[in-house]
Amino acid sequence: MTSAYVFWPTRRCRSTVCVTAQHTVEQESHKMKTQSLEFRRSRERRSLRARWVAGIAAITVALGISVVGAAPAHAVGKCDFAVLITARGVDASGGSNLQNGRVWLSGGHGPQLQPLVNAMTTRAGTMGMPLFVESLAWDASSKSSGFCAGSVWAGVNTLVQEIRSIWNSCGTKPIIFLAGHSGGGHVVMDTLQYLRGTPESSMIRGAVVYGNPSNV
Repeated sequence: MTSAYVFWPTRRCRSTVCVTAQHTVEQESHKMKTQSLEFRRSRERRSLRARWVAGIAAITVALGISVVGAAPAHAVGKCDFAVLITARGVDASGGSNLQNGRVWLSGGHGPQLQPLVNAMTTRAGTMGMPLFVESLAWDASSKSSGFCAGSVWAGVNTLVQEIRSIWNSCGTKPIIFLAGHSGGGHVVMDTLQYLRGTPESSMIRGAVVYGNPSNV
């Protein structure tokens, strides 16, 4: 705790030095009040984020839940609050509305991850928290040449680029959740390993994988 001691000039003091000292004290008092308000607002925002993360964590426990009637996932911006990035499983269909050659803003989650996307989107809407959802545009075809060594690593590279893009473009860093199925789970796990200890990894607050071929 920081203690502040303020000495006010007496009424008998009329010198320029006393007037200047009083003005300086008033400025410092105003500065301290402003900093205190900013601290409270920052603490409230962190508390809000913590409650939201806890709510999403509860959803990921029930991985099989399917929620109907989810709101459009791309109605908000990436920097608003939270981002969910999915990596579909092997041979699952891709999405549409490709952005920056890295992610789709419509579909592309795969049937195994779509229920999770629906549940998280609905939960976010209920709590009034902006959630931006996108799917990784990686080559999930099992017929691709050198699938494990080539496609998976290319997917990791694409996901790393997307996360770094969010880091570089957002002044206020959003929360990031990752979800992957099958080969997409492999992509997510390798991405977490690749980014471990980097500044960008501080945005990643949770990850869930289904049927990861590497059995990690």
